[in-house]
Amino acid sequence: MTSTVRLQNEADAARAGLSTALDDLRSSVTTTTLTNGAMTFAKEGSTAVARAAIDRAMASPLAAMVGRSCHN
Repeated sequence: MTSTVRLQNEADAARAGLSTALDDLRSSVTTTTLTNGAMTFAKEGSTAVARAAIDRAMASPLAAMVGRSCHN
């Protein structure tokens, strides 16, 4: 087998593998999966923000009260 034919065969095999991998990804990524992932991300992110605010307020309650009174 010549090197050109061998390289062509390798390229064809690589393309077939990539095509299969893309098909697998397409079938596994559904709208429901994306929605659930986004909701989980938002929930965890908002929990982290709330926890950070609580931690700061507990670390310095006076600053939290003063900061609140400046915004009212």
